[in-house]
Amino acid sequence: MRRILKIVGGILAGVVVLLVGAVVYILNVDLNAWKPEIQEAVQESTGRLLVINGPIEFELGSDTFLKASDITLTNAEWGSRPQMVEVGSVDIELKLFSLLGDTPDITRVHVDNVRAIVETNAQGMSNTDFGTATEEEEPKISGGDADLVLPIIRDLRIADVEVVMKDGVQNTEQTFRLTELTLGSEAADAPLALNLDAAFDDLALIMTGQMGSLQSMTDAGQPTPVDFVGNLAGIDVSIIGQIQDLAGQQGIDVTISALGQELADAAKIAGIQVPSLGGFKVDATLKGSGDALSVDPLVVDIGKPDVIHTTVNGKIADALGQEGIDLAVAVKSTEVGRLSPITRAFAGQDVPDLGPLDVKLNVLGGLEDGLQVSGLNARLGKDDLILVNAAGDIQDVMRQKGIALNIDVTSPQIGNLTPVVQQVAGPDQSIPPLGPMSLKVAVNGGMDSGLAAEGLDLTLGGADTLLLSVTGGVGDLLKQDAIDLNIAAKSPELGNLSDIAKSYSGQGIPDIGPMNMIAKVSGGMESGLGLNDLAVDFGRSETIKVQANGGIANLMAQSGVDLTVKAVSPEVGNLSPLVEAFSDAAVPALGPLDMSLRVAGDANGTMSLSELALALGKAETLLVEANGTVADLVKMSGADLGFKVVSPDLSVLSDVAGTDVPAIGPVDISGQLKGDAGEPMSLEPFAAKIGDSDISGTVTFDGTGDVPSIVARLNSDRFDLKDVSPPSEGGQSSAGGGSASGGAAQPDDGKVIPADPLPFELLSLVNADIQYKAGTLIAVSQLTDLDVAISLQNGSLTVSPFKAGVGAGSISGTIALDGSQAEAPLAIVLNGDKMGLDALLAGSGMAEKVEGPLDMTIDLKGAGNNPRAIAASLDGKFQMSVYDSRVLKKAFQDAFGDLIANMLASEGGWILLDCAVFDYDLTKGLAETKAGYTASGPVTVTTRGEINLGTEQLDLAVKPRGAGLATLPLQVSGSFTNPSVIPDPTTVGIGILTGVLTGGIAPALLAVVGDLPEDHPCRKEVAESQEQLEKQPEESGAATNPVENPAKAIEEGIGGAVKNLFGN
Repeated sequence: MRRILKIVGGILAGVVVLLVGAVVYILNVDLNAWKPEIQEAVQESTGRLLVINGPIEFELGSDTFLKASDITLTNAEWGSRPQMVEVGSVDIELKLFSLLGDTPDITRVHVDNVRAIVETNAQGMSNTDFGTATEEEEPKISGGDADLVLPIIRDLRIADVEVVMKDGVQNTEQTFRLTELTLGSEAADAPLALNLDAAFDDLALIMTGQMGSLQSMTDAGQPTPVDFVGNLAGIDVSIIGQIQDLAGQQGIDVTISALGQELADAAKIAGIQVPSLGGFKVDATLKGSGDALSVDPLVVDIGKPDVIHTTVNGKIADALGQEGIDLAVAVKSTEVGRLSPITRAFAGQDVPDLGPLDVKLNVLGGLEDGLQVSGLNARLGKDDLILVNAAGDIQDVMRQKGIALNIDVTSPQIGNLTPVVQQVAGPDQSIPPLGPMSLKVAVNGGMDSGLAAEGLDLTLGGADTLLLSVTGGVGDLLKQDAIDLNIAAKSPELGNLSDIAKSYSGQGIPDIGPMNMIAKVSGGMESGLGLNDLAVDFGRSETIKVQANGGIANLMAQSGVDLTVKAVSPEVGNLSPLVEAFSDAAVPALGPLDMSLRVAGDANGTMSLSELALALGKAETLLVEANGTVADLVKMSGADLGFKVVSPDLSVLSDVAGTDVPAIGPVDISGQLKGDAGEPMSLEPFAAKIGDSDISGTVTFDGTGDVPSIVARLNSDRFDLKDVSPPSEGGQSSAGGGSASGGAAQPDDGKVIPADPLPFELLSLVNADIQYKAGTLIAVSQLTDLDVAISLQNGSLTVSPFKAGVGAGSISGTIALDGSQAEAPLAIVLNGDKMGLDALLAGSGMAEKVEGPLDMTIDLKGAGNNPRAIAASLDGKFQMSVYDSRVLKKAFQDAFGDLIANMLASEGGWILLDCAVFDYDLTKGLAETKAGYTASGPVTVTTRGEINLGTEQLDLAVKPRGAGLATLPLQVSGSFTNPSVIPDPTTVGIGILTGVLTGGIAPALLAVVGDLPEDHPCRKEVAESQEQLEKQPEESGAATNPVENPAKAIEEGIGGAVKNLFGN
């Protein structure tokens, strides 16, 4: 406001001086004729246009007067108004001859109806910055004396003034209105009277009073009394006292008092918006001279206790130099939270409801030598929440050095601060109720030299939950450097923290046992904050005991980690109550746990795992051991881990799996896992013994490509799938097959071969190169000297070679399947030579029920995406021959019934198979019989016809003969699921036999019997068949039939056999 009055006064004074000067200069000249020259002179000095629209009235005499009206001064080009100043009228009258004396006598100065604007633009440029039309000249300073010359103003009146102030930077606008200002005196020895009636926006500015006469103002021997009272913006102001020498500014003794009902109203004058703070009172006595002015005493009382109340008492020896300050300051508040409206207005932050505030301090010194705070004693808070006490001194407040403060903070329950935290950080934040808190620390130093925290002593929590202790110091609080802290934490039972944990995470902490921890934190944020001498242990010896020791060189960078961890439990099953606190799973009673390891390195660099030693369980149940290192845990590279798993019976894992685990065992598995991230992982060596089976070798897994790959080289002396897939409750191994009716569920469309799509896409998920050799492999068959290689590349599966011994014989061949194609092509080539039937059927439980050799040739090709489509597309051949073989009669009866079993030759409880030959050519799934012949003693069965694998239809002619059986051909037709066997009278007689033999049976038999002894039944059977071609068909049927109704018996027996064959 002072600047505003100065600007307004300057403008008015400029106008007055300009007009008075004009009077003296032109005397009785007609000033109206000089308007252009006057306007030009103003424009040259200001760069603005002055226009005097009204007439200039001038009369020269002893009482000389000058009057002008309707005067305007243009605004800056960017201004919001065209005119910066508009003056309605100016009226001046003076005693002409007084100008010749020492004291000019001005009779009248009246200025009315003034409108002005003072503004800045968005760039901060003011319209009071006047430009000039000519180059600026340096101001000329005249020498000589500068005695104060004050005129006699008998009647000064300025009325109806409005000045608008606009701030283009802050986008604010304020208005000063002067209703009337009068100032004057009747004579040189008469007092000068003042009357002010104005307003700043809505705040009234009223001042009345008087000061000494003009005579006393100019006479150093006479004191000039001062007596003004008023109300400025609601503030009662008084200025009372005297000045001995006003002109020389000596002998000042004036008391200034200000009394306001609301400090916020006073702040509004300065453009500061604050909420209600209460009233204030200021009393300041100014003494001395203009060069050395003191304030003594100074008494300040501001605010109210329920918000904030501040008092200041003391003196300032040098007010102008701001030296010799000696003030006692006290600040009180019944609740600091009530300061929130103030802090919110200035800082956008609320003050939490911490309780009362009481601060006392002394301010001494000055700005040059340093402002000192001594005797500081501050107290904040309340006993049931938090209480903060601070005491000490600050040697230099302005330079923030020489700080020596002792701070003491206590709280009966740190959790009670939750409402305070929620005020500041939001309703979702809280502080756990850990217990009482006590902090003591001394803060010493300064901003330049470093602010240190010394003698730090912090305790937090209670002995029944968690007790935390921190002692030590911080050498530089500002830089967070030279930290040296000792930390200790203790809990009698971590489970006692369960309720606290649940309130934050929803998950409690089980009763793990006691916890003890000590550590040292040292260093700094820039140099690195280290955690040293860490020693942690928690748990109980009867459940689990965990220990960790070591340190971290740089906590912030997570580098220099060197920790050793050890965990010991006498029985991991005792951990079940702990685990059940987090899940429904239970820990089986596997035995003791003993684990130790070391972790070292950097989290953002290389973190290694070393000295791993793990032993879990016990040999009589399950024992797991592991040891080794991982060079880089972050990148998971450089792994070199050995492991061993031993168990007499894996069924002990049933509790862990949540289901029954088969009784597999004993188990002894060991290996060494090696590899790097981004490189293949290898299991080398690897060895496993399961039951009486063994397997060993190497396995390499490579997950770096688009498709992971497996390379395995495995060997077994003996491997029985029953050892890894034991018999189910029904007695059959899940890997060994079973009865014909015990296989997979048949399709629900009335067919045997399923049409469900095969998951060939799985073949593209991994590439594989597997080689396996076994001395003995027992699965469906018992194979010896097995040598198989499996290759899987991009969905294409190849098994080659595949060769093995089967009993006294062997089998070899290849299998190729390309699952990457929509219609996957399949090729199977298998050749079996003198394969022992007992070995071939060993996995199905027939090893002790069948004997004899089997020759087999399979060469088939097909394509499709399901078994039915593949079967319907098969091309190639299938040949099988059995000779000198026998089947346990009981097993044969179970499969084909008593009638058929009784018709065949038997000896000592065995059914004899002298010769059986089956030869089929396949075209698009249609199997055509080239040879179908079975001989058992005197009984022979010949077969011809077709089997359609695509439609699953049968079209076969079967003719049994011998042993007194009438030659009765049978027709086998229908489907796999519903075959039909009926007599075929249309083919009775020699015709069918001739057709069968000439259809290819003789060449097939000759190939089979070529290597047999001369007296082999198959040789004899062929010879007899050839003889029958020369005889009449009527010769058959003369023998006695030992079977009652043989035709019916054959029909039922063969029908039942066909149904069993296809799983019906």
